Amino acid sequence: MTGAIRRYLNYFMALAVLLFLLIGYQTASDIMIPVRALTDGMHQVGLQNYFYRIGLDRSDELGQLCASYDRFAKGLAEK
Repeated sequence: MTGAIRRYLNYFMALAVLLFLLIGYQTASDIMIPVRALTDGMHQVGLQNYFYRIGLDRSDELGQLCASYDRFAKGLAEK
């Protein structure tokens, strides 16, 4: 009986680790996509391309930051 419990516990732990890795990967992707878009946008501003827009539609803080960048670039393009 102890061997069966240990085996089930090992399966449970392996599943928990796999789930943890998948959630971590998804969370990292959710953060890195807008950060990379902002990096690309700032690079475009450095190249004096003021017409580049990120256009990322998110309702969180990173979405607000991307929208602020788009307004910033629009203001530069209008000058």
